[in-house]
Amino acid sequence: MDSIESKLHPRFSITVGVALSVVFPYWLIIVLIIILFLGTSSRSFCKDIEMWREETILKKELSKQQETLVNSRGEILIDAAYNPLCPSEEKSTLV
Repeated sequence: MDSIESKLHPRFSITVGVALSVVFPYWLIIVLIIILFLGTSSRSFCKDIEMWREETILKKELSKQQETLVNSRGEILIDAAYNPLCPSEEKSTLV
């Protein structure tokens, strides 16, 4: 079943649109639409620039990590320093 709001919404929008087009001149409606489009476009552009900067920083960090793990021949470098899980007992020199 459709709710009353979903049935009234298109009719209400059309009614408001017709009333505004009668009240305001066409040039004012066009100017308001242009302002709306400029506002939404500039907001999207600013968010895109911010996202691009974040992705660029992330890409640089990933490439730095990749450089430390791969040598010039493309071989993966593994840190082979052995650190035992259990500390060994210290031996005295007096024995």
